[in-house]
Order: sequence, then C-alpha cells, then structure tokens
Amino acid sequence: PYPRQRGTSSQITTAIKRHGSGKVISFWSISGFDDVLELLSGVRSVMEFCIFNLKPKLMANRSYIYGLINDKYYSIGEYPYFIPYAYRILAAYDNKIVDSHLFDKIVGIEADFLRGKEALYWLLDFLVEGGQMKDPDDFKNAVIATKKFIDAITAEQILLENGELYALYTNEDDTYLDGPGLEKVNGYAREDYQWIGEDIDNIKKLNLAPHRFFNLEETEKLWKWLADLKDTWKEKLGLDSWRKILYFQFTDDPNALPDEARMKPFDFDEKAS
Repeated sequence: PYPRQRGTSSQITTAIKRHGSGKVISFWSISGFDDVLELLSGVRSVMEFCIFNLKPKLMANRSYIYGLINDKYYSIGEYPYFIPYAYRILAAYDNKIVDSHLFDKIVGIEADFLRGKEALYWLLDFLVEGGQMKDPDDFKNAVIATKKFIDAITAEQILLENGELYALYTNEDDTYLDGPGLEKVNGYAREDYQWIGEDIDNIKKLNLAPHRFFNLEETEKLWKWLADLKDTWKEKLGLDSWRKILYFQFTDDPNALPDEARMKPFDFDEKAS
C-alpha cells in the first residue's frame, strides 16, 4: 500500500537546505558543499547509498517516537530511514491520526502506550523463550535493555512522527508526495500498525510453542513481517534506538536541551532553489 521510495542527488540537496547546511555538513569528513554534490551526482538510489556507505556521516531522515501524559512529551526513540517494528507495535492499539507536532501536515499517529508496551513485551519474551532469533544472546540482552528503558517511561499515549520519512516518498512519476499524499500514506501506516497488533493478539490466542514458531508453515504465510525479523531484527526491530534526547526535543520534556537545540518546525513545502 505504500508508494515506492526513491532518492536522487537533488533530494539530498533539498534535505540539506531544509535542515540547514551547517548541521548537515558538520557530519561529513569532506571539505564542503560542492564536494557533497559531486559525490552524490549520478547516484540513482541515494537512500540505499546513504544507508550502506555514508550512514555514520550523513544526517538521516528518521522516525521519531514520544510518550504523552498530561500534555507533556517524553522522548523515547528515533530511527534512521525506516520505521522499526518496535515503534509500530507501540503504535498499534487504539491508534488514530492526529496533527503532527513536528511538521505542517496531518502525519502524526497517537496510540495507547500501555497496550502497545504490553504487546511488545509479550512478543519479545515469546521470541527470547523460543531461542530461534539470530544471535540469541545479543537479542536477549537487547530485550533486557529495551525493558529497562521503557519501564522508566511514564506515559498514557504514544506519538509516532514519521513525516521525515514520508517526505522522501515519491509517486510513480518520481514527483514527491504533496500534502494529501503524505496524509494518505500516514493513514495506510496507521492501518498497518493496527494489523500488526491484531497479529500479535492472534498469536497469543493460539498458544503456540515459542521454540517451534519459526518452523511452522503458517508463520511465513500469515506473519511474514515477524518471520523476517528472525534474521533481520538488528536492522528492523529498533531495539537499539531508545534515546532520552532526540533531534526534535519538546520544551516540556524534562530531558529538553537548551533553546537552540529544541524542537524546530519542518516545512514539507519548502523547495530547494
């Protein structure tokens, strides 16, 4: 249901102009802006190029997740170039579309934090018990660290902000999505997360043996997203993405940074000259 994602060198130029060249260039170990454009010229899929070659150096477009309670926001995590499944699960229950708190479109998703947390913990415990995840000791340690971080979060709702990622999506004619297109994609995402929550609930009801889960034919057919995580959890689950300080930091967050580093608006309609 999602438009395909494609990147070009002009896309990176736009991202640099949107965020401010000083902040972006400082992440590069090359001499300046012209070198950036020269390096990226002719690269058809910049997204792929950045992920596998320049990830440590280039400021990434990210998915952001926050906790909400009594009109206060608490930073929980951010993840580059992908919406990790841990975020999707946290945003799966009683979710709804809301105005974005970071961007100028209706691309926010709010959901029940406690139900999402319960589902995430259940699934992580189920997968640990099964012992079939790639690098099982690493996985177990990542689960322990995840619970330690999330247990300290006091929240009633989750706010998921994927606008930076939607801004990179294109139509079939390679034009970037307009406002209604961005909001349509967000609606697809909300439904997708709801289905993920339903998948977890159904797995719980079936009372499946954890150590046999990935050997079942039904797992690949019915829950392919989960079957894929067996080998790709380090890249797609997001268990290493929890942060108290995010690039967009709310001023009422007790972890808030000084004024110059607090939340800044992101204008989707801004065009690169």
